[in-house]
Amino acid sequence: MDDEKIQIDPQMQAILKPLWDSPEEEPDWDRFGHNEVIAMRAEAMEALAEAPRSGPELPRVVDLDASGAFGKTRVRLYDPSNSGDLQPALIFLHGGGWFGGSIEGRDGGCRLLADLSNQVVLSVGYALAPEHKFPGPLNDVLAVCRWLRAHADELGIDPQRLAIGGDSAGANLALATALDLRNSDEQFLCGLLLFYGVFAHDHQTPSHRRFGKDGRYTLSSAAMDFCWRMYLNAPDEDQDPRAAPLLADLTRLPPAYIMCGSLDPLLNDSRNLYEKMKQAGVDCTLRIHEGVPHSFLSYFSQVNLAREAWREAADFLRSMMV
Repeated sequence: MDDEKIQIDPQMQAILKPLWDSPEEEPDWDRFGHNEVIAMRAEAMEALAEAPRSGPELPRVVDLDASGAFGKTRVRLYDPSNSGDLQPALIFLHGGGWFGGSIEGRDGGCRLLADLSNQVVLSVGYALAPEHKFPGPLNDVLAVCRWLRAHADELGIDPQRLAIGGDSAGANLALATALDLRNSDEQFLCGLLLFYGVFAHDHQTPSHRRFGKDGRYTLSSAAMDFCWRMYLNAPDEDQDPRAAPLLADLTRLPPAYIMCGSLDPLLNDSRNLYEKMKQAGVDCTLRIHEGVPHSFLSYFSQVNLAREAWREAADFLRSMMV
């Protein structure tokens, strides 16, 4: 791949270059299984424990136990005002390929989004694969959303102003949740924030072919295949619209903000979703940030463009909550 012909944000390139210069090769995903997933989670939590906390201090950050599909599901509430009035809120679902990621891993971004939007953010620690295969994580999110709405008053949030969003696999679950709620005539969501989501299991798209070859841009097609393998019970479940919402009927959805980086293998997922939403009559916006890869929002303390992307998403969130 000729990287000289690919526009890369200079601050992002400074982060990626040490990875490019490293002799370490991408994992052999075909050899990975449940034991490797457990080890990856442990390594991620250890790294988070050693890293300084990012994101602004907020007047109220509390952990809650919501009623999920498999018992108690942890939710972290970020309140930027602590005003005592009922506040609009975003239900946020972290990425991590359905098998990884955590509330802690998105703590800084959720703090920043709450601060920039001046709205409550509710980060959900939903059940993970492969312990909970499809549709387990989705069913857990659905149960938590219903619980949050039922307990909105005591949590200080407005049940009439709830949005949902997420990044990567979290964006997949956010869209699938909105579709399930629509199908059951529970259309209480007023907006969608979908950050570089995976919306179909199609790795023959132009963006996968260009940027997904070897993980050079933080995500590879082989890694995404592994994510799907962890999530699904059988390969043909990738044709289920609840797993691959790009295959669903997208009518009667709330306004959506779709964001992706130009170097992301999942770029065409976002572009295709935008086109299909427009055809379905959904009020939607597509924002492609040039020169950044998958998961670029995580680098908001190092990359100015990432911080500005959070700000734009916060502006859109406010506009959905009027």
